[in-house]
Parts: sequence; structure tokens; C-alpha cells
Amino acid sequence: MRTDDFIKLGFWSQLILLALIDWGTVVAFKADPDVAWYHYAGFVIVNVFLIWATWVMWNWLKPQRSEDPNASTSGS
Repeated sequence: MRTDDFIKLGFWSQLILLALIDWGTVVAFKADPDVAWYHYAGFVIVNVFLIWATWVMWNWLKPQRSEDPNASTSGS
């Protein structure tokens, strides 16, 4: 396993864990109808931030493509 593969595995693992935590949060919100407004606000703010960070990280993890696929990276 290459380093890039390990990093991508961690990336997807975190997304799966976020989905599980979100599912648990929604279940808890449904179980108790008297949840304070700031719990909902925090849930939305945290998820918007994490989805934005996921988008930024995904762009960073994508392989960089050069215009010339035959270009040498050795500099000569």
C-alpha cells in the first residue's frame, strides 16, 4: 500500500464515521423533541464546515495532471 492510498483510506474512513455520527445525532434529535436550538445550529455549522473541508481535501488528494503526459519531472 502506497502512502497516497493510506491517506485516501483515512479520508474515506473519516467520511464514513461522520455519516455514522450524523445518523446517531438525527436519531437522538427524533427521540427527544425538546432539543435546544443551539444543538441544531451546531449540527448544521459543524457539518457545513466538515463538508467544505472534505471538498478542499478531495481537491488536494486528486492526482495532479500535467498538460503534457510525456513531460519529464527530472528537470532536464
